[in-house]
Amino acid sequence: MERMERVKGNSRKAVKLLSTVATVAALLVASIPAVNSSAVEKGSIELSVDKKIANVGEIITSTLKINNIPNFVGYDVNIVYDKNVLQPVKLVENNYLGYMNQTEPEEGDLLLNAKFSPLVVAFNDVDAGYLNFGGTYVRSDLYKKSGLIETTGTLGVIKFKVLKKTKTTLCFQDTRFIPNGINGTALYALDDKQVTDYDIYDPGVLFVNATSTPRPVYTAKPTIKSVPEDINGDKSVNMMDVILIAKCFNKISTDTEFDARCDLNSDGSINMIDVIQLAKRFNYTY
Repeated sequence: MERMERVKGNSRKAVKLLSTVATVAALLVASIPAVNSSAVEKGSIELSVDKKIANVGEIITSTLKINNIPNFVGYDVNIVYDKNVLQPVKLVENNYLGYMNQTEPEEGDLLLNAKFSPLVVAFNDVDAGYLNFGGTYVRSDLYKKSGLIETTGTLGVIKFKVLKKTKTTLCFQDTRFIPNGINGTALYALDDKQVTDYDIYDPGVLFVNATSTPRPVYTAKPTIKSVPEDINGDKSVNMMDVILIAKCFNKISTDTEFDARCDLNSDGSINMIDVIQLAKRFNYTY
């Protein structure tokens, strides 16, 4: 009888132990993230606004940001707006001043590391109603070696003053300045690669309850002469050419990485003088 009680007691202990083990195992399994091949979020670039309804004189803040862009090193965008409805402005000493053709957007939190020589260039046409700007790291070699690759964050901030409360659009749009762009955007990765698979978001229609106006369209002005600053020969001087210079920055003619196409002033060295020369021709097309 005593043996039977001992056996029953051991059985109950075994059942309780198994139950405890099962509970712990379930908790451990629950704490492990599910592995799903589709769980990797697709990259994107987005232009968002803090509000889509505003009165005349109010400020709308738009933010340009990227999300999950692997090996990101640079970008180029073209944003169109109706100049009769919206005016891009920048706060200077407590006053909002209208953009000039080379006004850069306010800084975000990407492409700011001074160790890698950040460069932002802007070639807007406020009379035509478009903003064209881009940025990269000139010292992309150091950026790559550092492992501090930026993949998600804000590229810049643009404020717009409302001039007229009428239905309008604020969006990305293709131009000849970004010949290989995707809907007015171009994202660049390390090793001279252009990112081609990402989603694009922009505010689209603003002031939805107001009277409709046509979507702004930029009409390109023709140019005819090729220039050496178009390093990759795509008939446009743009951020891709800056990135090519960055790849062989600080190389001299005896270095194996030296690319003669990037030595724009033919002094046997690829340096900031070449970058400055290219910047003077930025957005030139033919």
